[in-house]
Amino acid sequence: MLITAFILLSGMAYARSLYSPSKGIICDRKDKLCVDSSGISLRFTKIYLGSRAAKKLKKNIDRYDMDLKEWTFSNGVSCNIYKRICKKSKWRDRTDFHWTKILFGRLPHRSHTNRKAPLAFSKACKNYLGDKFPYFPNTAFSVSRGYYLDGVVHVPVNFNWNEARVDEKGECIVKNGIVKRYKTLY
Repeated sequence: MLITAFILLSGMAYARSLYSPSKGIICDRKDKLCVDSSGISLRFTKIYLGSRAAKKLKKNIDRYDMDLKEWTFSNGVSCNIYKRICKKSKWRDRTDFHWTKILFGRLPHRSHTNRKAPLAFSKACKNYLGDKFPYFPNTAFSVSRGYYLDGVVHVPVNFNWNEARVDEKGECIVKNGIVKRYKTLY
């Protein structure tokens, strides 16, 4: 009985590791980090979890070259600034509407979020980038399958410059089946 009580209490503490101290901010007590709609935030980590947590987070960012725009919390919720969405898990496509609304201030459109675009849009993006950057071989960038968001197709792109810390992420914006532009995300 004591073991059962311990398991229940530890499970409850684990579930409560995520909380929102203020509008648009989510903090994770277990992982000791806070985020806002721009990504992982040292400033809010220091304000809500203390300077010790902020120093540790800064050290981890530097050591592991963390992506500050997409992450997974200790309870498994995964958020992505590029897509402006939080999912119940990094491995599943189910939207976590509760945390998405807290972080981004709006719920994603159920009909447009998580709906994958046809592969033809990804191929069109790759051709567009080949024309825009004719001196780069096709292996210098990789194009993922696009997704619909607010009626527009976003096709994620990763550039690899074969130099340390010079990788770039971006996306092609496709409207009415035509690539309109490429924008750098960072």
